[in-house]
This record gives sequence, structure tokens and C-alpha cells, in this order.
Amino acid sequence: MKRILVPAILFLFLATQCRTPGSRPGGSSEPDNVPSRIDTATIQEPPATADWLYGSWRIDKRATLERMARENNMDFDSLPPETREEAVNGFNLDFHLTLGPVNWKGILQEGAKRTEGEGTHSIESQGDALLLTMNENTGSGLSTNRLRILRLEQDLLKMIFLDEEEPVFFILRRQ
Repeated sequence: MKRILVPAILFLFLATQCRTPGSRPGGSSEPDNVPSRIDTATIQEPPATADWLYGSWRIDKRATLERMARENNMDFDSLPPETREEAVNGFNLDFHLTLGPVNWKGILQEGAKRTEGEGTHSIESQGDALLLTMNENTGSGLSTNRLRILRLEQDLLKMIFLDEEEPVFFILRRQ
């Protein structure tokens, strides 16, 4: 699959719309003390394993936007409900990934553009994370993508693309 870049316009939208934690209306500097639903879910989960990773996964747009905002010191939940919905609907990207013990198959949909890929993979344990190396035989040779996988919940993971110039990640939910 081709390199994936999260649209900069989406980040700019979040940056202009989200309050930073602790920036309450009315000038109070008290922290919001409302943890992200994703962050609270990570506390009790065991580390990711290859057997746990096998199966079908799909991007969770809302969870991805929540985590993206949080990692950039913003509070997605501070947005009005209509604006949050607009952000999720405006995230014009869909990603499906199916992993077996040896092979993978993926579909990336960016607006009207659909890209499909398949190939082999290897999984290496790195403590609480997995290193997933996906190989695809394209018309111009072998393409390799390296991903760091973090288990957030039983059926929720964070997939970090390691070969991108800018930090890129998706939150995927088991299907």
C-alpha cells in the first residue's frame, strides 16, 4: 500500500477548534480532569501478541481523532457535538486490514480513490508493543511498511506508521 499521510487540513481544523486541557471557558486554568476514553482503556490491558493481532481491523475515526487531539495537547471532547460529528464525517479516509499468521490484505479508501494491497508480514514482540513488518510485491518491486502496534483494549489497537516523515497513526477496532 502507498504511504499514508493524515491530511494536514484535518489537523489544522482540530488545532483551531479544540481547547487545550486546562483552558476552560471563563479563564480558569484548572485542568479538565476528563481522561480520554481511549487512555483510560489502556491501563489494564496485557501486551499485544501475534495471536491477539490476527483478524480483521478497521479504522475507528472518532477514536483516531480523539487520540490525535490528545497527543497534540488538545481536548476533542471540548468541541460542540455538531463540530465533533463534522470532524469525524470530514475524516475522508477508511482503512481495513486483515492479518493472518503469514499474510495480510488491506484496503485504503481516500475519498473516491481506493487502493488495495496484500502480501506477507512478520511480527516481532517489543515488550508491550509489536513490530509489524508488511511486505507487498508491487509492479515496481518489493514495498515494505513498518508499523508499531499497541494494544489499547481487547478489540482496539493503535497502529503507528514508522517510516513516515511526520508521526502518523490510526486507531483500529476489531471487526
